[in-house]
Formats: sequence, structure tokens, C-alpha cells
Amino acid sequence: NLVLGEVLCYEARIFPDSLCSPMLAEWDGASLRASSFCDGDSLAFRVENAGNGAMAVPETYQLNIVNDDIVLLESGSLQLGPGEADTIRALAGMDAFLFELEQPDGHPHPEPVSLLAAGCLSPLDTGLLNAFPGSNGDGFAVERCGPVIGPYDPNIKVAVPEGYGEEHFIGFDQRIQYTIHFQNVGADMARTVTIRDKLSPQLSLASFRTGPSSHAHEWVILPDRTLAITFPDINLPDSTSSEAESHGFFSYTIEPVKGILPYTRIENEAAIYFDFNPPIITNTTEHLIEKPSIAAAIFTTLCPGDLYLGQMIEQDSILKQVFEMPEKDSIIWHHVNVLTIEDTTEIAVALDAPGDWRGIAINQDTVITETLESTLGCDSIIRYQITILTNLDSPAWAQGVRLSPNPASGIVRLSWRQLPVQQGRVRIFHSIGQLVAERNTLPGSKTLSWDVRHWPSGVYWVEMDINGQRARWRLVVE
Repeated sequence: NLVLGEVLCYEARIFPDSLCSPMLAEWDGASLRASSFCDGDSLAFRVENAGNGAMAVPETYQLNIVNDDIVLLESGSLQLGPGEADTIRALAGMDAFLFELEQPDGHPHPEPVSLLAAGCLSPLDTGLLNAFPGSNGDGFAVERCGPVIGPYDPNIKVAVPEGYGEEHFIGFDQRIQYTIHFQNVGADMARTVTIRDKLSPQLSLASFRTGPSSHAHEWVILPDRTLAITFPDINLPDSTSSEAESHGFFSYTIEPVKGILPYTRIENEAAIYFDFNPPIITNTTEHLIEKPSIAAAIFTTLCPGDLYLGQMIEQDSILKQVFEMPEKDSIIWHHVNVLTIEDTTEIAVALDAPGDWRGIAINQDTVITETLESTLGCDSIIRYQITILTNLDSPAWAQGVRLSPNPASGIVRLSWRQLPVQQGRVRIFHSIGQLVAERNTLPGSKTLSWDVRHWPSGVYWVEMDINGQRARWRLVVE
């Protein structure tokens, strides 16, 4: 009852699925696992510390939109105690999302978390299923997915990850898993199966590791870099006698050589011999090494027809700005929201003290609504939410809140022991009154963090609102 194109997934788990040896000295005992789910109008990524120790330092995460490119949507950091969890959300859409997070240093399964999920409003593009490594952080299990396809050549070579885009881009340090599948489609049993796989000079022999295989085998790497695998006395039935038992496979993992240059192509194919028959040549797998980069995201709101980065913007857009450097590029993703006539713009304004604002005496927190006429068809209502930063007595729960480091030039973290309720709002204002960041506190979390490396230097105010009770802290960004 399967339909062509239908996606099927399977999970394999190894037992025992717990660590047997004493905890490594350089590891803090934290182990991060991630899952995704649709929640109302959002796609949520939940990260849990499933280990026995607290994270000694925050770990940086990235949430990306995956379409024709990998577009940074949000970056931040997490620091969780044992059993604690945090949730990162994105607005549901048609695109796929990729969540990436490093495991703590010294982790016995150091593969980063790399979780791909559909945007909840459409199924995942089957071309993306194995484009990325695909790990939820559980070192004892692996999940693979693939579409149902029609008749195909059973003697193939598969690489995971496949890489993204038409060029199959991967990182310079990405470990690749190659699997060679074979099937005896002859008229008689195959007594011996031999595989010859000439390893690309762009792959490091020192990083070679064998993986799962279907039958007992012997392997050796010859001086000319040929990987030779022999299945002696395999006695592989032909497909007409037993279709299910006529298949076999061999897998291994390997990394690119150290210092491999960007845009280097890695190709690989194998030859499969059934007894003394001529070889069957598999397909050729291809990867291209991407150039390393660091990325930042900027969010801007415009009226239709406004100019931005030299372009007239008429609709919501994502613009890419690349600053090329010899070894590593800098990329800024500009997420531009274009308002319509039905929109109401809300602008947060922070004043250091009571006083005059645009000719209006402000003595307490207030809301001022302004109606504008626009020939651009932009929003007609602007609502200013004015907050007096120094006109506030901190509630008792604020004594258990810490903002560090302060001054900050990298990751800044707001943490707390206990709040009156588990859900609240945190906003950060520049000293000129501009709202620069807004996040919600979530049940089970005890920390929020921001990457301020790309923020202008100066004084900021961090405001936490819990059930109408507000507290503020002064933050200096260097």
C-alpha cells in the first residue's frame, strides 16, 4: 500500500545504551538531545540536558531556514542543568528549518546536534532528507529516512550526508558515511563478493573507520589507496531464489584531509565483483567543500517601496550580504518585513527618567498612538510604548536574577533561580530607546542568552516582565 514519494523512516539502536566506563575527566557530564514538534503557529525545537551533569559553559546554537541556501534566522546559547530543557521557536512556514548545536567539550559522542524539520505547513522536501548529518544527540541511536522509489539499480553507493544544494556542499571537517549496496541478480548463487573502492586523495586514510555490514568480511587498504573488501564464502542467493537474502552491504566513515581548500570536489565510486564476473561499477557520489563563514541576522521593517541595500523593497524579503575574506567569509542575512496598510507599528521607547518626549511631558509608563497618512500605502497607525527605565521598584524575585558577563562582548546570559510564574517576557532596549531584542521565558528554562558580538557598543537596558511585575538591569556592550 506504499505510494511513490512517500517518506519512510527507521531507527536503529545499540545496546547497552548507557556509558559503561567512568566519566571522562574533561567532560562536564552534560548530554544534549533535541526534538522538534509543531505547536500552534510555531515550529518548536526542544533541547534537553539528558546527562547527569550541568553544562559548565554555554553552548552556541543556530536556527537556519533551508531553501535554496542556508539562511541564519537566530543564534544564541544554552546552558542547562541535568534534566533541564529549553525551547527555541520559529514561525511555521513552507520552508524547512535546520537546528544546530554543539555538544559540550569532552563528550564521548561529540557529533553535533543537527536536526532538520519541515516548517509545519508543508511536508519536508525529499531532496533534503539526507542532505545534512542528521543527529538528535543520542549517541546510541540513529534514524534514517528516504522516499519510496520505483525500480532502480541495486548495486549503488550512498553517501550520508549527501550535502545541500545541487553542488552537495559539506563542511571541511564533515565525516562522511559511505555505504556500498549490492545484490546478486544473476541466475546462480554467488560464492564470493569482492568490492574495490579507490579512495579519493581528498579523503584522509587516518580517519577511516569501518561501519556496519551485512556479512562477515575482510578488508585492507592497498598502497594505491584502494579499499579492498572481500566476503569469502558469502554464498549469496540469487534474487529469483530469495529476493530478501540476495542483498548485502558494507559501510565505512572517513573525513576530508586536513587543510582541504574550499570548493574542492570529492568524488567516489566502487566496483563490485560477483565471483569471476566482470565488475559492476556503482554510481559516483559527489561532494563540494564549502567555504567557512560566520553569519549574523538583522531584522528590519520597511514601508512598500523603501530602499534597502540599494534595492527597492515591495514585499517581505531576505537579502544576503557577503563580505569575502581569504579564509572565512562574513555573511549578514537581512530579514526585511514590509508593512501593509492594515499594519499597526508598535515602537518601544525607553526614557532614562521622567521628562519631555517630542513636546509631551512623560511622568509614568504610557502608550501614545499617532495616526499618519502615507503615500506609500504603509501603516497608518504608530503606537509608542513609552517606558521610564529608572521609575521602577524591583520585585522580590528580581534578587535571584543574574545578568553576566557585564560588560559583555560575546554571549550575554540572563539566568534566574525561581520566578513567580514560569512564563514571562524579556526585552532589551538601547539607551536611545530602541527595542533591539525580545524573548519569552518558557516553562522549565532558567536562562536566556544573546550573542551581542554584532551589537553597537553602548549602554542597554534589560527588562524582565513576569505577570506584570517588571525589573530592569543596565548592560554595557563593548
